[in-house]
Amino acid sequence: MIVAQAGKVGAVTIATNMAGRGTDILLGGNPEFLAKNKMKQEGFEEYQLVGATSFASTSDEKIIEAKNRYNELYNEFKKETDAEKEKVIELGGLCIIGTERHESRRIDNQLRGRAGRQGDPGESVFYISLDDDLARVFGGERLRSIVSVFKMPEDEPLFQLKIISKQIENAQKRVEGANFASRRTLLQMDDVLNQQRTIIYAERDKVLEGENVHDEVMDMVRDLVANTVRGEISDERAFFEWDLDELNKALEDGIFERGTNFVTPEMVEEKSTQDVIDMVTERVETEIEAKKKALNDLIPGSFDQVERNILLKQVDNAWVEHIDAMTILKREILTQNDPVNAYKQEGFDMFENMRDRIRDNTAKVIIKVKFQVNLKNIEKPKEQNIKANAVQTDKASATIKNTQKKIGRNEPCPCGSGKKYKDCCGKSE
Repeated sequence: MIVAQAGKVGAVTIATNMAGRGTDILLGGNPEFLAKNKMKQEGFEEYQLVGATSFASTSDEKIIEAKNRYNELYNEFKKETDAEKEKVIELGGLCIIGTERHESRRIDNQLRGRAGRQGDPGESVFYISLDDDLARVFGGERLRSIVSVFKMPEDEPLFQLKIISKQIENAQKRVEGANFASRRTLLQMDDVLNQQRTIIYAERDKVLEGENVHDEVMDMVRDLVANTVRGEISDERAFFEWDLDELNKALEDGIFERGTNFVTPEMVEEKSTQDVIDMVTERVETEIEAKKKALNDLIPGSFDQVERNILLKQVDNAWVEHIDAMTILKREILTQNDPVNAYKQEGFDMFENMRDRIRDNTAKVIIKVKFQVNLKNIEKPKEQNIKANAVQTDKASATIKNTQKKIGRNEPCPCGSGKKYKDCCGKSE
């Protein structure tokens, strides 16, 4: 409301930022805002004010009433503002006084544009001090030397010298260039994370859409076994030099139960590292398939859902941690000479490490997960008093007959509840 009426005769409006305010400063005042303000005082509701200036057709009587009242008030105030506009034009129009120059020339130009809206007369002037941030950081010494050469008094406006205005504009260009470079760097860094997000979301979508991930999970299990075994033994040493205690300890940390001691000296005799990997993998696959069969026999298809849930949880947890780590990396790496390439390289390594963690953690949970079914609360279905007496012959087209007497809706329910049949077992009929 204040900005809209800043064009009235004698109005002095002080604002911290007039660029991009979204309100025209009309010479003589803004009749639309005056009309709406008057309607608010008269008790019109907000939706009526919106509908009053809308071009959409309506049959709402209250909005129609608001439209009529708005048009009446608008015409009334338009006469006043038009008459006052002529007075403002006679005085020279709107005058914009800027107390400093913005870092962006675009903002300055937006502010200047207030003084010449659609051909209206007006003028603008900007004041600047050599102590302002723009002049001090991006041209302070050079500007001071120019002022010293021309021996300008303290109270003389600096903008009167074109060379000063040119230096200020050059300083603005340097700031705009630095800001542009910073935004471009951040955008390129965001692209790195967006590419990673695309990969992760594709994996999540597979799980959420119900795809079978069993083969993928089993590949994770095989990789976990192979990496665990190769981390402790290798073919560079003879089998009798292998430290089987350390191997079993590593296997029990992520794969087998404590105290299993699966790998024995007799088992690895004359065997290669790959042979050990195959034996451990066979044992693990057997245990997983046994759990899968037991659970699916109880609840068909449930093991596939368990695998999807475990994989989804591991992906979500790892991705949240990865985003936090990438945010910290962005802050720390911006001070380097080539932050984008450094961010890409570090981000790639972190992303690959995250995917490895997802695979390892998923495999460990699948291997060690146990299922417990509580059978105590499962009751046998009650024997129904109503039975269908069926007579079936050996013929394929045999007819099934129900010889049970039909129960009336108002008769006692045969289940023994004491209610009428229509209010009990026959309620759904």
